[in-house]
Amino acid sequence: MLMNNTINEIEKTINTLLSGLDPDIISHWFDQIINDVHDIVPPWLQDKIYVTQDVNLPMKFNIHVSKRAIRYLIQAIDQNITSMSYPTRLYFLKIEEFIELEINKFYK
Repeated sequence: MLMNNTINEIEKTINTLLSGLDPDIISHWFDQIINDVHDIVPPWLQDKIYVTQDVNLPMKFNIHVSKRAIRYLIQAIDQNITSMSYPTRLYFLKIEEFIELEINKFYK
């Protein structure tokens, strides 16, 4: 009995973690973040921020953002991060890390 409960708990945890990395969920959060960015960014930068999803690799997203709008993108990610599931949160934290690395390369 204890063994079945333990296995059921592990299975439930694995399924929860896997569902957070579903391309549809990631896409939903990107849409939410981009909508939030468009609410806070100045009007002349709104068309400088968008995300495209690769057709062949559904977990690959191309983030197109002007250097002037990066801080707004980071701000929108931070606003939404607490509402995300754990794996999705890790995904977006890694995106923030990549953005910061690219910015540091640019300004060095």
